[in-house]
Amino acid sequence: MSSKIVVDNTTGEITADGQPIGGAAALSGLTDVALSGPVADDFLKFDGSSWVNSASPPGATGPMGPQGAAGAAGATGPTGATGPQGTTGSTGATGSQGPTGATGPTGIVNEIYSGTYTSTYILRCITSNATPTNLTTDGLTQSGSSNVITIGDNTTSMYELYVVARRTDVDGEGASYKLNVTLDRNSGAASTALIDGDYKLVVAEDTSAWDINVSADTTNGALRVTVTGEAAKTIKWVAFVREVRSAE
Repeated sequence: MSSKIVVDNTTGEITADGQPIGGAAALSGLTDVALSGPVADDFLKFDGSSWVNSASPPGATGPMGPQGAAGAAGATGPTGATGPQGTTGSTGATGSQGPTGATGPTGIVNEIYSGTYTSTYILRCITSNATPTNLTTDGLTQSGSSNVITIGDNTTSMYELYVVARRTDVDGEGASYKLNVTLDRNSGAASTALIDGDYKLVVAEDTSAWDINVSADTTNGALRVTVTGEAAKTIKWVAFVREVRSAE
């Protein structure tokens, strides 16, 4: 016949069918057991000198759960203050001097009396073909009225021109001419006109293809002096112009 053995967790007493058994009625009654406030699930362990009650050890750590989703980005911080202005750089080097401007026409050299003058001018150019080219005070392409001989409103002028041409790429060719022309201007550049044409004298000429002519420049109110050279020949043209002018 079996018996029911019970251990009282509070007192440590062991009974069989309700009756104490063994030499000691409880664990604490054993000489090598030292209990201290035992509670449910305590276990006995030997500490080297006695059996003592101890709390059950914690279970093993479970596996790490999955990583949570990343949180939303924080708001952008405020813009930092503007830094101080840098120091001014050193002054750059002075640029090279520009080219000398063109020489303007020679001014009036003598006023005979009010409204009457005499003047002298030098006109020039270089040709390398047979295209008619205007002589100017600076030898460059005509630029409006800035480099030609102009005449004012209500004025009549007589011009005497001495013109010399010389081929410069090969020796042996030249020419000279003399012209007289009278120019009249009433009101406005468009009224500028020659009086009875012009007088031209070919003083000397190695090549008959060379030529010079004068006309009224009704756009700029000026005397137009045009020369014609020859293809594939470099020719330097120079004109000395003397003017007598009478104005109202």
